[in-house]
Amino acid sequence: MKSINRIILFFAVLTLSVGCGSLQGGNQKLSSDQYMEQMLSADFWDGGAELHPQTLTHSLADAFLGECKITDGNAVATNGKIRKVLFVGFDGARADSLLNLFDGNPVPGSGIHALKARGGLYPLLCAGPDPEVQVQASSTSPGWTTHLTGLWSDGHGVENNGFIKKVEAETILVKYARLGLSGGFAFDWGDMFDTVLREDLKLIAGDPNLRLLYKDIDRTVDNEAVGATNACCKELFEMTAVEQVNPSAPYDIAMRDYLFGRIKSGDDLVYGIFHRPDTNGHQTTFSNHNPAYVESVRNADIYVGQLLGEIDRRSREMNEEWLVTVDHGGAGYGHGGPSMQERLVWMAVNRPLFSE
Repeated sequence: MKSINRIILFFAVLTLSVGCGSLQGGNQKLSSDQYMEQMLSADFWDGGAELHPQTLTHSLADAFLGECKITDGNAVATNGKIRKVLFVGFDGARADSLLNLFDGNPVPGSGIHALKARGGLYPLLCAGPDPEVQVQASSTSPGWTTHLTGLWSDGHGVENNGFIKKVEAETILVKYARLGLSGGFAFDWGDMFDTVLREDLKLIAGDPNLRLLYKDIDRTVDNEAVGATNACCKELFEMTAVEQVNPSAPYDIAMRDYLFGRIKSGDDLVYGIFHRPDTNGHQTTFSNHNPAYVESVRNADIYVGQLLGEIDRRSREMNEEWLVTVDHGGAGYGHGGPSMQERLVWMAVNRPLFSE
């Protein structure tokens, strides 16, 4: 039996909307530049806190699979191992939310700590490669589309929420499905599928050889009228529905359980988003002074740790190796603008970017 070499990409990107924010332990309002300076001086970054573009997550996954020979539905590395990718997003978890996880006290079961120990924790820049120029909104749709395609809005067409991704802007999922791998993308925000990824759904519907599942995990065929969504037709609406909604939805434990299932099913690319930090941020502010927001980030961190436990088990029993990453953030009750509170994000990964 062939061994398996898996990459888990667990990428945390924040996107915020106003030019002020608060760091844990104080009420001082910071300018955009002050916020970036203070966050980049934090001692938990690896690699000297060098700022990387948000497109890095796509580049890592693509390079990892691109080195392989794809045969019989497997990405086989030169050492004979089968490689797979897991990407987990923290929607709404701002950069300073990490201060709750690195406050000097051990965090039992922390996924972020585990990833940092195995690889590293790095700051990323979203909404464009230049800190002085914003090329797309620091919001959910353009952010996740950049992770999926490795492009900015001038390439993928998604300038803000409500835009449809260009069909020629191939996602990493479609690219490797066309080469014979299996995978999927899961979220509990329907417009990511009904609008942003609409052309991908049409492509999947028209090609039975593409082994891809795009799923809104709190949608069933009969729980919502198609007319109440932005879905273009009943067929595509039903493609994104699940047979039965997890009773824990809309909480992130339901996404954890869904990702467990896809890992165990043997998917080659497993992409999913923890949404609760963003939901709580919109409802009660994106702030370390907001207990509901802080708790949602801590919960997502623990869920990643539990996913890593399953990966470790498979590594022991099947000789797998994984890489991991996260996305998105906010300020006040929203996000989308050019401030560093909105654009400074992060990535935790279980493989170091730099050699010692």
